[in-house]
Amino acid sequence: MIPVQEVDFESAPAEAAYANALAAAEALRPLVESLAYREPALCGQLRRACADLVMAVATAHIERDPVDRGCAWAAALGDTAEVQALLELIRLRDLADGDDPDQVRAHELLWRLSAALPRLLAAAV
Repeated sequence: MIPVQEVDFESAPAEAAYANALAAAEALRPLVESLAYREPALCGQLRRACADLVMAVATAHIERDPVDRGCAWAAALGDTAEVQALLELIRLRDLADGDDPDQVRAHELLWRLSAALPRLLAAAV
C-alpha cells in the first residue's frame, strides 16, 4: 500500500477523494463517540452517513462501467451533503464544540469533497 503522503493527488483525483473521505470519517470519530450516549439516534445517523460516504467513493473508484461509476459518484455527493447537514444540525443543537480541531478538519475535508465530486461525476459519463 502506498502511503497517503506519496500519492500525487493532482493527477489522481479519485484517490484524493477517497483519502479525504477516509480522513473526514476518522476526524469525526471523537464526535460520533461523544454522541453515543447523549444522542444515540443522531450518532447512528452520522456513523452511517460517514460509512456510506467512504463506501460510495470506494465503489466509484473501482467501477468500470461509466453509468455505475457515475451513480456511485452521485451517491458520494449526496452522502457528503448528508454528513454536512448532520454536522450543521449538531452545531445548531449545541451538541459539539465547533472549534474542535478534528471537526474543523472534517469540515475542510468535506468541503474539498463537495468541490471535487461534481467534476468526478461529470468525468464519469
